[in-house]
Amino acid sequence: MKMASAKKKKQAMAKKKLALRKKAELKKKLAMRKKLELQKKLAFKKKLELKKKLELKKKLE
Repeated sequence: MKMASAKKKKQAMAKKKLALRKKAELKKKLAMRKKLELQKKLAFKKKLELKKKLELKKKLE
């Protein structure tokens, strides 16, 4: 087997690190997106519950 030059090894390591960093950033973005969607859903559910409660109060009055 032939040994790769030090420069090529460094380039390969840099590529790997860059790929890992990009993958980590993508993962982070996806997690944030999921978190935001979940928050929106929860907010929507709370809004609906409040509406229902208000309607019940109006009916009881």
